[in-house]
Amino acid sequence: MLQLGRENLLKYYTMCNTVMCRETGDMEQWKNDACDVIDALAHECEIIGIKVSWREVTKCYKKCPENMTFKHNVSLCRITCDNYNTKIKCPTDETESRCDCRDGYVLSKETCVPVQECGCIYQDYFLEVGQTVTLFGCHMMAVCVRDKFGWSN
Repeated sequence: MLQLGRENLLKYYTMCNTVMCRETGDMEQWKNDACDVIDALAHECEIIGIKVSWREVTKCYKKCPENMTFKHNVSLCRITCDNYNTKIKCPTDETESRCDCRDGYVLSKETCVPVQECGCIYQDYFLEVGQTVTLFGCHMMAVCVRDKFGWSN
């Protein structure tokens, strides 16, 4: 923790004291504020290479959007609809703690969707479900239906 520097440690100590000493009847808000301070401190630690598994100990569970769960040591490279079935390797081994899609789901824009609802890839272009592309000099149309194309003349 000393690697953070005295000034940073004092900043978080003061923030923590402010939260702890505040009189509020809303215990849930108090807990959320305390968790936010600890989260910010843990993030500072992660930046300098110190991984801290603090959520279990403090019971500061992160609320995640639908079809997501909070995970530790997740790759910085997100698995998305347009890359989930490619062989592209993440250029970094770094990890972080964050909300990530549940197993069987991948990110589509900001939402986790089942893999089979992802869309289609045609010649390195990603098409969402329902999106069409005109091909062969306007003689053929392809519509993305789940992860397959439907063709029409």
